[in-house]
Amino acid sequence: MKWIKTDIFLHEDTSPSVKISSGLLNQFGQSSHSRWSFLSIGRNSVKVRFVIIDDKNFFLSISIKALEDAFVPDWLMGGQSWSVSIEAERIWIGPIFALLTDIRSAKENISLGNMDDYCKELAAYCEEKGYLFYLFSLKDWTDNHVSGWVRHKEKWVKTYLPFPNAVHNRLHQRRTELDVRFAAFAEDLHQLEIPYFNHRFLNKWEVHQWLEADPVLLPYVPASRKLSSKRDYEMYAASYADFFVKPIYGSQGKKIFRIRETDAGYLLDDTSSLDPAALFKETDEMFRHMYPRLTKEPYMLQETIRIITYHHKPMDFRILCHKKNDHDWAVTSMTARVSSENTFVSNLYQGGAAFPVKKILAELYGEKKGRNIRNMLAELSREICLAVERNSNGYYGELGIDLTLDQDERLWLIEINSKPSKSSEYVPGQMKVRPSAKAVVEYGIYLSKLNGV
Repeated sequence: MKWIKTDIFLHEDTSPSVKISSGLLNQFGQSSHSRWSFLSIGRNSVKVRFVIIDDKNFFLSISIKALEDAFVPDWLMGGQSWSVSIEAERIWIGPIFALLTDIRSAKENISLGNMDDYCKELAAYCEEKGYLFYLFSLKDWTDNHVSGWVRHKEKWVKTYLPFPNAVHNRLHQRRTELDVRFAAFAEDLHQLEIPYFNHRFLNKWEVHQWLEADPVLLPYVPASRKLSSKRDYEMYAASYADFFVKPIYGSQGKKIFRIRETDAGYLLDDTSSLDPAALFKETDEMFRHMYPRLTKEPYMLQETIRIITYHHKPMDFRILCHKKNDHDWAVTSMTARVSSENTFVSNLYQGGAAFPVKKILAELYGEKKGRNIRNMLAELSREICLAVERNSNGYYGELGIDLTLDQDERLWLIEINSKPSKSSEYVPGQMKVRPSAKAVVEYGIYLSKLNGV
């Protein structure tokens, strides 16, 4: 479908109507058009009277009545430039790309936490391309429109809006996706034929099972076991002198235990505590100490990898990948993450620091070898993304792949994130719109083709 970014004007009319210049109409290979047409803005459509104005310039005007019927504020559309497409008996304005997230608001103010800059970039890129972008939460979704937030005059403004052509799921809480409201919302999207991505949160154990069954990826997966009984813990304590106990639904490096066998006994580190590692004489005593936490949510056991260090601190890599079309994934950015002092996780929420991958690998291994390692990181990340797609339902357009190198320079997978943190991206030069924002928008617009846009 051909799109042309065009200035939109408004006019008064008692009925829904659209006026278009012959010059603009000719751009779509048409010299005439039926008297009646449908105006589609997002997934909302209105039957309109179609009027052709003999003018070689580009000109499109929509009646305020037509916008009202489509649940589009006239102040948002009039005097702005939007992408327009015209086919037989239908005029498209948009497409509309929307982001579902958790929004805290008070009166006319909105709080997006560490997503604030990223959402502004999404809005700026959509405006540049002539797409309409808005934010909304589950409670903003109604039977015939959305009460969402648009970027207008450097502010987020709440207003009524039409249903979008595609939705990016950036809900922050797993429990929200398990709520009946989300199930009802997903069913509405299905009925309206609105595609959405990223489908849901992944959990560590299901991902491990997927990759363990893949002969290509198995060599990169640390030995792991679901913690279903004390016997599982005892087997790991007997087999490994150093291993993790991780929450299956955990994120941001939180609630992770690390167990290390020493000459003096067993050391227990805990990312939920600022206290030094606790020393236990026996593994039974350590298990009793952890047990209250272990009963609150499912955990898994995983061998510890002797990962490389940077200035004597553990380091891993966040590889941000984006879907381009039905088949291809691309690496959008790479970030080296170095843990803070006296911690064993590099997550930025736990005090880690971010650095350019190219610079650090060149410093550690030299230019040529560093480049080869970057290529291996990228290739492995793309293979992992394809494996997630093969095994999961729904669409995924963005994945954060956490990889590391051991001291023998062997690659290992640490974790896959379906809702990668936006604060973890290293953006050199503070560019106006980071590549990941552009990639997310473009994948959303690509998916909108599934409902005819």
